[in-house]
Amino acid sequence: EILGLKYQKNFYYANFDLLKIPGNKKENVPPEKIFLGLAKRGVVLIPSNLFYSQEERSKKDYRYFARASLANLSFTQLQEAAHLIKEYLCQ
Repeated sequence: EILGLKYQKNFYYANFDLLKIPGNKKENVPPEKIFLGLAKRGVVLIPSNLFYSQEERSKKDYRYFARASLANLSFTQLQEAAHLIKEYLCQ
């Protein structure tokens, strides 16, 4: 909810498009810089581009897709991470 994205009800990980977060102002920033910028703020996301087949990647740009591990986070930590992601992308 914090990120403004529909969550697919998986308790182990979330996979989402960073560009689809409402208010995102980093559309023209290379994905590598976004992932590094978030990591510097304490939020480490896994680029999930290669989780998609070559055929899928030829039809759509998945470079801004991120995978977040949820299994070891408390609800409070998850909320904090979501706020940090939203803050970083919308500034």
